[in-house]
Amino acid sequence: MSAQSVVILAHELQAIAAAGLTYSNKVFDRERYTRIRDIAVELVASVSDEPVEKVKHIFESDADFQTPKISTRAAIFNENDEILLVKDYDGKWVLPGGWCDYDQTIMSNTVKEVFEETGLIVEPYRLVGIFENQNRPQPES
Repeated sequence: MSAQSVVILAHELQAIAAAGLTYSNKVFDRERYTRIRDIAVELVASVSDEPVEKVKHIFESDADFQTPKISTRAAIFNENDEILLVKDYDGKWVLPGGWCDYDQTIMSNTVKEVFEETGLIVEPYRLVGIFENQNRPQPES
């Protein structure tokens, strides 16, 4: 495996660890996410000239950086023009969808989220809109 491939995988592990450390409040989960971050650090250090402590410092300082959260949703209609809704984490009825993973496009994330929430395989064909809602509470882990 090339050094570049190792770094790409390490960054993916770092992103998973950062999300887990941000949203998890369970001690054992946080320990696991910390270990995942440490493995990512060791991987990067093993293919670079940087010492483990410097890589660890970079990864830890980047852990609190949060990008805007993008939620993708799908409007799915049946032959009677009825729209599909699912219950969200807070019990409200919403369009199927969820937070966009860092390595997904809007369309691919929508397909993934719809399948995870409904078991349906969909093929998006149009972006309806982009809406901003800064007042919506962030989900808990």
